[in-house]
Amino acid sequence: MEDLIQGIILGVSGSSIWLMTAKDRRVQLGGCIIALLGQPFWLYTTWVNDQWGMFVLALIFVLSFAKGIWIRWPGKQKGMTSADVVKTMLRELYPDDQAVEKIATPEDVHKFVQEKVADIKRIWPEEENDE
Repeated sequence: MEDLIQGIILGVSGSSIWLMTAKDRRVQLGGCIIALLGQPFWLYTTWVNDQWGMFVLALIFVLSFAKGIWIRWPGKQKGMTSADVVKTMLRELYPDDQAVEKIATPEDVHKFVQEKVADIKRIWPEEENDE
């Protein structure tokens, strides 16, 4: 379980930092959202491992990422929709994938993500549990 949490922390933190340093404010917003989604894993692992300094820092990060979302939310940017935000994030993550341009609805996003998860499972199959 701890290895899974560490993997999630690594993936979420690395990708969110990458996105938050992009030039496009919409991509920065995506980075803040992803980072905020990863904070429960930071809070859990620092709590159970008695890392109180890191726990407090994770709480500060929660506030910082929430502020980043508030500042960059689409309603604060003329003509920007949440679909635009998702497409922009996906363009940053998959710059050569033409399927991103076909995304128009939440169902399209769901289908795209399912395809990417299937790709990952083909490349990195789940290990059988020896327990």
